[in-house]
Amino acid sequence: MVQSAIRRARALGHPCVHIGPRKIARSDWGSRRATELFFLLLEHPEGLTKEQIVETLFSECDGPSGDGLFHSTLYRCRQALGKEAIVWDDDIYQIADFRLWDYDVAEFEALVKRARETPDQKMAQELYAEAVGLYRGEYLEGWFSEWCEPTRLRLSHLYTGAALTRAHWYAGQGAPEVALELYRKAIDQDYYLEAAHRGIVDALLALGDRLAAMRHYLDLVEKLKQDVPPAERSEIPGLVEEILERSLSDLIGAGSVSGGDETGACGGAKAV
Repeated sequence: MVQSAIRRARALGHPCVHIGPRKIARSDWGSRRATELFFLLLEHPEGLTKEQIVETLFSECDGPSGDGLFHSTLYRCRQALGKEAIVWDDDIYQIADFRLWDYDVAEFEALVKRARETPDQKMAQELYAEAVGLYRGEYLEGWFSEWCEPTRLRLSHLYTGAALTRAHWYAGQGAPEVALELYRKAIDQDYYLEAAHRGIVDALLALGDRLAAMRHYLDLVEKLKQDVPPAERSEIPGLVEEILERSLSDLIGAGSVSGGDETGACGGAKAV
C-alpha cells in the first residue's frame, strides 16, 4: 500500500506548511490571501460557505469583486496544496481529510485538554510540558487579520494557563529555579498575569535572591508608569503591592521604607 505524504501545518509562531519533505514556499501560494484561506479552513474543520469566507477575508469588496477574489484565491490555494486539498460539498468548503493533517494547534489544544482531565498529577505535568513546548509563538505570528484575534487570544490563555500550572507545581515540589523560568515564560506572553509576578517574587526569595525580588518589584512599577496616566501614578505602589501581595519594605526586610509612596519606595531601593 502506498502511503500518502505526511502533511504538516504550523500556526503557532510563524506559519508554515509541509507536504512530505517539501515546504510550501511563499511563491507557491501565489498570494497571502491563499495562505489565509488555508489556515482559516484549518480553524474551521467543519467547513465554511463561500459567503462566510468572503465576509471574513474580503469584507471590503462588493459582491462581484468579492466573488472573483474568492475563486482566484481558492484556485491558488489548490495549486499550492493540490487540487483535492480543499473540497466542496453541499455549499461547504473544507480541508479534505482534516484529521490526516499534523496540525500543531489541534495537538496543542488536545494536550491541554488531556492534562486538565487526567487525575494523575505527574502525567498532567508531562502533558502540559509537551503543550508548552509546542507553543513556538502566538497564533499566526505577524498576521493582523481580524479573524485571527479570537483564536490568538484563546490559545494564548491556554498557554499561560499551562505555564502557570507547571510553575505552581514545581514551586510546590521545592524546585524554585524551574518554577521561576516558567513564571517568566508566562509574563513574556502576558505581562499582567498577577499570579506569575507573585510566583517570580516567591521563587526569587526561595532562591535567596532578595535583591532580584526587589528589582522585579521596581521593574513592575516602571512598566506600570508607561501605562498609567500621570495623574494616577501615585497609586502605582499600592497597585503593585496588591499584585505581589508584598510591599517594597517587606522585600527589603525593614520597616523604614513605605510601599505606599512612590518616591520613597524608589529612593529606598537605590540605597540598598
